[in-house]
Amino acid sequence: MNGRQLFLLILPLTLLVASCAGRTEEQNKARQRVVALVEKYGGEIEYASGIDKAIVTVWLGDKPITDEELVNLVGLKRVEYIDLYGTPITDEGLEHLAQIPSINELQLSQTKVTDKGLQQL
Repeated sequence: MNGRQLFLLILPLTLLVASCAGRTEEQNKARQRVVALVEKYGGEIEYASGIDKAIVTVWLGDKPITDEELVNLVGLKRVEYIDLYGTPITDEGLEHLAQIPSINELQLSQTKVTDKGLQQL
């Protein structure tokens, strides 16, 4: 094996390690909590393209998720869309979502969220 072949073999591994190292321990734990929550309810997750595969979309519509469980979404740095259509969440649950500045869109139709609760966002 010459030097070029060795370089080409090591480069993908180095990029993989670098991408994992780019996430903090807190981000890794947040990701694990979200994946466990979504799997619990049979929801779906969309990941970003690219090497880091950040969670960008979470679908939990029509699932019996609680306000307290929304704390599991805090810590996601790149989530942009969360679908909570038809869930039993209330204004209290929005307190957790207000801590996620990357959210661009929330689907809150058919929930118990009020206009007063939306002011938290």
